[in-house]
Amino acid sequence: MVRRCRHKLTGRQFAAKSIRKRRSSSSRRGAQLHDIHREVALLAELEHRNVVTLYECYEAPNDVTLILELYVSIAGRVLFRH
Repeated sequence: MVRRCRHKLTGRQFAAKSIRKRRSSSSRRGAQLHDIHREVALLAELEHRNVVTLYECYEAPNDVTLILELYVSIAGRVLFRH
């Protein structure tokens, strides 16, 4: 799930992508932890105008939240890319 979020001090807006962790290897819900870590590592290394920028990563017991660059179209609609 991707939601819009705002930095409390600066007011800058970001996209917060929440990825649910898979609880067991037999479960179908959520992503495996090594897949999440691979996505974070790739986003952290990439710097390109067509790829969203990763600013922060927070890990909780059940999910991982990525704080990403927020894209807004000319019409003012938010474009979430994930």
